[in-house]
Amino acid sequence: MVPKAIAADNANVQAGRAGAASAPAADGAVGTVAGAVDASTAGARQGTARGGRGKADARAARAVLLETAHKRKPAALQPLLLRTPDGVELRCATARPQGSARGTVLILPGRGDYIERHYDTIAEMLQRRLAVAIFDWRGQGLSQRFSRNRLKGHVRSFNDYDTDLHTVMRELVLPDMPAPCFAFAVSMGGHVLLKASFRHLWFERAMLISPMVDLPQHPRRALLERLARSTPLLGVSRAFFPLLPRRLLHPRDFPGNALTSDRLRFLREAHFLKEYPEVGIAMCPTFGWLRAALKSIDELRGMVAAGGEPRWPLHAVAAARDALVDAEALRRLTRQVGNIKATFLHKARHDITIENDENRALMWSAFDSFFGTARG
Repeated sequence: MVPKAIAADNANVQAGRAGAASAPAADGAVGTVAGAVDASTAGARQGTARGGRGKADARAARAVLLETAHKRKPAALQPLLLRTPDGVELRCATARPQGSARGTVLILPGRGDYIERHYDTIAEMLQRRLAVAIFDWRGQGLSQRFSRNRLKGHVRSFNDYDTDLHTVMRELVLPDMPAPCFAFAVSMGGHVLLKASFRHLWFERAMLISPMVDLPQHPRRALLERLARSTPLLGVSRAFFPLLPRRLLHPRDFPGNALTSDRLRFLREAHFLKEYPEVGIAMCPTFGWLRAALKSIDELRGMVAAGGEPRWPLHAVAAARDALVDAEALRRLTRQVGNIKATFLHKARHDITIENDENRALMWSAFDSFFGTARG
C-alpha cells in the first residue's frame, strides 16, 4: 500500500509555484508551473510591457525545485537557469557537499526525466563528497518546450541536445564547479555523452546507466524505422508515434513496466507526476524525436566505423534484458572500441537509478570502484 502522502501532498510546494498557480495552461493538459511558463511566454512574444513582466514570470516559474513528502530535495541543491546560444532556457541545479569536494559529477538525465527524479542519486553523490550539477534537457522537465501540448518531448535533431550539453559545460561546470569533472549519464543522456566522448576532453571518466546505443529490437523494427525516417515526407513530425501510451506514467502501469522492479519507487515517481504533471512528458515519443534518435544512432555508428574511441574512460552499468534500449548493441560497442567497459545486471530493468535496493547497491558498488569513492 502506498502512503496517502505520496498520492496527495500539497504542503511542500516551492515558493515560485504559488505565484504561478493562477496562470492557465497553454493546452489545458498540464499544471501550474507549466501554465505560468506558457502563458507568460506568450505574453512576451507580443512585445508589450505586460510581455516583459511575463518573461520574468516565466523565468521565476522555471527556477524552482519541487518536492513532496516522499521526494525531498537535498538541502544543498539550488536551481538556476542557463540560456543556450540558440536562445533556449534550461533549468539546472547544483549542490556542493559539506567540506571539500572530491570533484564534480554532471548528471545527464534520460528522455522524460526531470531533475527531481534524481534526488536520491544526488544525495548519494553528496555523501561521497562529490559536488553535483544536473539539468533538464530542452523539451522536458521545466526547461523550455516547443509544443503547446507539453506531453510531447519533441526535438528536430539530437544536435539540440549537444547544444544543451555544451552550454552546461561551458557556462556552469567548467568555470564554476570543483575539479576534476566526472559524468553520470542515464539512457538517452548516455547516448549524448557517448558521442561527446569521441570529441571532447571534458571529463576524467564517466558512468553510463543503460545507455541508448541503439533502440530496442522489435518484430516490426524495419517497418517502423522506415516510417520514422519518412517523417518529413509524411508531415507528421510532431505527431505521437504509435505503440506507446500518449500520457504520463500512471500507478496502474507498474505490472509489466520496463523501468523498474521496485514497486514503491515506481509509484513514488507516478504520484510525483500526478502532483506535478508540468515536469513530465508522455511515454510515447513523437515521429520527429524518433527520426532524430535514429539519425544520431547512425552518427554514433559512423564514429565507431571511422576508428574513433572515447577520449576518457567509460563504464556502463546496464540491464541485461533491457526492453527500452538494445543491450546487445552495448555489448557490441564494448568489443568494437577501447576505453569502455560494461557490467550487466541480470535482475534489473532499464532505470537502475530507481531499481530495488539490491540492484542499486550493485550500481553504487560499480560507481565507487570506478570513481574511487565511498560514502563519508
